[in-house]
Amino acid sequence: MTREAASANVEAAETYPAILKTIIEEGGYTAKQVFDIDETGLYWKKLPGRTYISTEESAALRFKASKDRLPLLLGANAEGDCKLKPALVYQSENPRALKGYVKSFLPCYWYSSRKAWMNSTIFQDYLGKLEKELELYCEREEIPFKILLLLDNAPCHLPSVDLSSNIQLAFLPPNTTSLLQPCDQGIIKTFKSYYLRSTLTNLVERTNKDKQTVKEYWKNFTIKDALRFINPSATG
Repeated sequence: MTREAASANVEAAETYPAILKTIIEEGGYTAKQVFDIDETGLYWKKLPGRTYISTEESAALRFKASKDRLPLLLGANAEGDCKLKPALVYQSENPRALKGYVKSFLPCYWYSSRKAWMNSTIFQDYLGKLEKELELYCEREEIPFKILLLLDNAPCHLPSVDLSSNIQLAFLPPNTTSLLQPCDQGIIKTFKSYYLRSTLTNLVERTNKDKQTVKEYWKNFTIKDALRFINPSATG
């Protein structure tokens, strides 16, 4: 059991589903219109410990795989047919690997923070960008543009964010995220598994084709490479 799960508010978690059901029924939301967003951390250059590759990696002279952590925002609807464009926070606004790239064309919403932390300013801007994405989805599906957005009660998820009247926010009770947050019920774990599979597949292809060592591969693996795998893993 994780520390978060051990400290979870079980009583609130047991009563909230009925509250949420009432909100959904009174608002007339369908499964297509109920979305969940959650934050996670992705160690984008870290391999699992129990692999032959990581053993070779550890043996490389004075070389350690980077443990850089990317805060990510992932989201999807209850129907499962709409996975939102992910958002990430990187420690640099203009990394060398992305020189010449237009941020708005990247496969993720790009944000920067010196310590690579999520904050309320970033989160509010992200919600603003999602409005258009959600509106276009509703147009494609020919359903009314009204959305119920489920969030945890993290400090950066301000309940007073200025959103369209078409989007209603519903906040989980404190200390219930590990028990109730839909993205915590396997979605984030699946995303990370897909990301790891993509990076390992690419590693094998590159080391076989280009005769790179694992050490060389990881030294050359940049945030640009990570972006190629984050979006398909989150939206595929």
